Amino acid sequence: MLRCAIIDDEKSVHKIINNIIEKDGLPLIISNSAYDGIEGKSLIKKNNFDIIFIDIQMPYLDGFDLISKYPNNNYIVVTAFDYFDYAQKALRLGVKDILLKPIDREQLAEAVNRAIGFKLTKNKVIDEVLLYIHSNYSREISVGDLAEQNYMNSSNFSRLFKNCVGVSIIDYLRKIRINKAKDLLDSSYKSISEIALEVGYKSENLFYKDFKRIENITPSKYREKGI
Repeated sequence: MLRCAIIDDEKSVHKIINNIIEKDGLPLIISNSAYDGIEGKSLIKKNNFDIIFIDIQMPYLDGFDLISKYPNNNYIVVTAFDYFDYAQKALRLGVKDILLKPIDREQLAEAVNRAIGFKLTKNKVIDEVLLYIHSNYSREISVGDLAEQNYMNSSNFSRLFKNCVGVSIIDYLRKIRINKAKDLLDSSYKSISEIALEVGYKSENLFYKDFKRIENITPSKYREKGI
C-alpha cells in the first residue's frame, strides 16, 4: 500500500478522497491528515509519504510554501482555483499533478498514476503486485513466489496479470529494469556491469541481451550516443 497524507482545510475533501480510494480499491492508505499549513508542515517534517495531497490556500501557510520548503515529495495539488499561474508555479516546483475541486474519481486515479510513475489497474491483487515489483525490481523476483504470496497457482496468476496489465510479468519486469538502467547510464559513471547488478541482473550477458532486444541498441552504444 502507498502511504499518503492529505493537507487541506476542507474536511469534505478528506472525506471525498478517502471515499474514492475505498470505492475504487486503490492501493492507497491515508495514514495522516492535516487541516492547516502548520499541521501540514509538522506532518511532512516527521513522516515519509509516497503521495501528499495538498491544498494551496490554507490558514497560516499555503501549499506552495510547504512544497518549496520540502520539495522531495510526490505532491498532488488539490485546488478550487483553475488559474494558469497556479499551474505554472506547480510545475516549476515539481508537483506531479493538479486536481480541481470538486474532485473527479477518474482524474484522481490518473493523478496517482502520474505521481507513482506507472498505471494502476484497479485490480487490488495486481496493483499490490505492481507496487511490489516497482519497489523491489533489483531483487530476485519469480512468478511462482508472487503467485504463492497471493494464494494463486502460477498459471492463473500469470493470466490475471497479463489480462490486467497487457504484458507478461517477466516482460513487465524486464522493461522496468531496462528503464532504470537507462536512467543510470544517463546520470552516472558506473560501469555497465555495476548497473546490470544494481537493476537486478545477475548475468551481464542477459542484461545486454534484454537491453538490445528492448532498445535495439547495446548499453554501451546507448551511453555513447547519450539518447
